[in-house]
Amino acid sequence: MPQKASLNRKIASRENDFKFVRDLYPGFEFENTKVLIDTPEQAFGEYEFTAVSSKTGRSVHQLFFGRLVAENGKIKLLREASNSFEMARATVPDSAGLF
Repeated sequence: MPQKASLNRKIASRENDFKFVRDLYPGFEFENTKVLIDTPEQAFGEYEFTAVSSKTGRSVHQLFFGRLVAENGKIKLLREASNSFEMARATVPDSAGLF
């Protein structure tokens, strides 16, 4: 039972993360999706988008990548990354020339 509660919290957290991205970049769509590894045990892909931030009005380009490893039909490892610098540019309105 504790595993199910933990999984539900993780799913809710992922949905909130994605809502944050949707609010920050209204109407964005992934572009240039590339699946580089696609096997029953793992997958790795890249995806990107260019959009205008609703907070700063800046145009930003994001490149994401993700790796998923599965074992016995269950997710064993999930790693994702994005460009933190671009996220900062999109969210800091008064950057005083930092960006």
